[in-house]
Amino acid sequence: MNNLKITCKICNKLILLPADIKNDGLCLLCKNSRKDAKKSNIAFKVKPKRYVDSTYIEIEKDSETLNYINYVFYANVWDKDPRFNSRLINVGKNKGLFGMDKRNGIIKLLTEMPEDKNGIIFNCAATTIYKAWETGEYPNKTFFELC
Repeated sequence: MNNLKITCKICNKLILLPADIKNDGLCLLCKNSRKDAKKSNIAFKVKPKRYVDSTYIEIEKDSETLNYINYVFYANVWDKDPRFNSRLINVGKNKGLFGMDKRNGIIKLLTEMPEDKNGIIFNCAATTIYKAWETGEYPNKTFFELC
């Protein structure tokens, strides 16, 4: 008898090869406990790739001189929750730093935020501070929120 074992496509438990062939790569528990388990798993499975959330960005004043002001901006980092196939979990925050010349409103990225693809998060944070500068404000703490 062949004792070769493989893992279930859904729960990753070891199963014997003959059971795999008969149940389309699923253990008996997964095969019997879910209606169309294979399709539902594919439809809701979250890709195991980290990403930075650009819908809510915290912005905080870091330092200020007579002509310049520096801001730190933060965004949540999400990744696949190892406990569930269809959920994400907050795994921390990434941050970056930018400076602005108070005299003319020119903003310069000083420290790039890790995983900020194409500078989208930096642009949202910088735009928020620029709009405040246009009204003559230099907020100590603010945020950008995508509605």
